[in-house]
Amino acid sequence: MKKISKYILLLCFLYFFGLVASAQDTLPTLPKPSRHSINLELGGGSVVYSLGYEYIFYKKKHSTWSARIGFEYFPFGYSFGLPINANCIFGNKKIKVFSSVGTLVILQRPEPRDRELRKKIRQGDLSSSGDFGGTYAGIQYIPAVQLPPTIGIGLQKDIKNMYVRLTANGFLLYGYNTVKFKYFYKFFPWGGATIGLKL
Repeated sequence: MKKISKYILLLCFLYFFGLVASAQDTLPTLPKPSRHSINLELGGGSVVYSLGYEYIFYKKKHSTWSARIGFEYFPFGYSFGLPINANCIFGNKKIKVFSSVGTLVILQRPEPRDRELRKKIRQGDLSSSGDFGGTYAGIQYIPAVQLPPTIGIGLQKDIKNMYVRLTANGFLLYGYNTVKFKYFYKFFPWGGATIGLKL
């Protein structure tokens, strides 16, 4: 009788262990939060617009840190923009506080500031030779590379695998006035909206 009870206990233990193991195999695994996303920004740190890629490199309960790089094309100035930003998102609810700091790398062909001269160059009447800003042969040129710093603060709402941001931004224009021979700085307030898709 004792042997039979031992066998019964052993069978019950094996049955219970098998149930636990099978339950663990059938439990749904929670997906890891995505660190990659693509987004479209209108205004904001891009000033005009940009298509961008964003990567979350640090995440805790109440804060998320990410880096973003975008691309935009300005047909009116024959130039390209590369907005580069570091972002911090505070909060763990659906609506979070968003902040950003970065720069907008503007790459363009050196052109005279005077509209008539630009028109003649594009028509082939004049040569477009110039340096990376300043003057050449008495003509004032637009810098070919500009790096205006940008800042922003706003709100972000997560909607399943998407997010929406509304931000108040600003960017600083600076340069050297070759007529008055002095540096100038001017801050422009701005605004922006972003919609993103988590990958």
